[in-house]
Amino acid sequence: MKLLNTALIERAGENGYPFYRIPGIVATEKGTLLTCYEARHGGDWAVIDLYVRRSTDGGHTWEARQMVLSGQKKNTTNNPVMIVDGARVHLLCLENYKRLFHRVSEDDGLTWSEPEEITDALEARRAEYPWTCAAVGPGHGLRLPGGRLIAAVWLASNPGNITAHGPSKISTLYSDDHGKTWTLGEIFEPEGSVSPNETCVAALSDGRVILNIRSRKPDGAPYTAPHYRYIAISADGSGNWETWLEKQLPDPACCGGMCNFPGGLLFTNCDSYISRSNHTLRKSTDDGRTWSEALLYDPLAGYSDCIYNPATGTAFVAYEHERESELRVSEIEL
Repeated sequence: MKLLNTALIERAGENGYPFYRIPGIVATEKGTLLTCYEARHGGDWAVIDLYVRRSTDGGHTWEARQMVLSGQKKNTTNNPVMIVDGARVHLLCLENYKRLFHRVSEDDGLTWSEPEEITDALEARRAEYPWTCAAVGPGHGLRLPGGRLIAAVWLASNPGNITAHGPSKISTLYSDDHGKTWTLGEIFEPEGSVSPNETCVAALSDGRVILNIRSRKPDGAPYTAPHYRYIAISADGSGNWETWLEKQLPDPACCGGMCNFPGGLLFTNCDSYISRSNHTLRKSTDDGRTWSEALLYDPLAGYSDCIYNPATGTAFVAYEHERESELRVSEIEL
């Protein structure tokens, strides 16, 4: 693997916002790259607007950003997640970690349908798990060969502190009718995990669905204690998950990204036990049983997401440089 190019998407303190965070990226059927992200006035619960930028030349230049959900100077809009579905692109996002919205683009991200609220999909399981915060992704979602659309979800349940992001469990949101209706899958937590939350999703060679999961460090664990990602696999992405701790993938408890490429799986995260540092990309050609040595593409790290673009035959990683300094997109030769 080889780093080819890096483009600046946003820089903190410029263009009206102190911070830009939580990137996701997809490649459309035509090879257009779309990256989505949060434009923040502060932390997780600040006033936040959501934007998308597009590139039609393999990530070398990027068009002006467009807002896809406004915080209206009072709300937290959070966790934009895109899913490519043939010629359509779906966008899922939330307002104040409670209201879930869906938009669709039919023209490679140039324009988007009006936001449609689909919070009922989350409310349907509230009696089973009385969540107080919810979010999709971050990153991007998945379209299975049969047409099912899937996005990862995390749900926190903390009546004593309704803005807390834990304790939490994870699930998936799926649609079998091209986004007309959505269903929340089984709510679960891998055995041994601690408040699992931000999760990425891909497909295995036999059509099963794989989740790659962030877990918090146990309370009282030494700062330097080894810490890893969790894996979950399901036949259809809706439930009956087989889970395990994946000791090939170190992690400091941060959001990573995963995607399919013609040879298997790609995974990007902070390759460290102790800090958000060492942005790396790994690949697996055997359905995640083994992972390659990591390519270090930026030592100053934060959240990240990755996608393979068939139009260029390369991977693209959207990521936070030094967490809250810049948002960047890098092209990587596989």
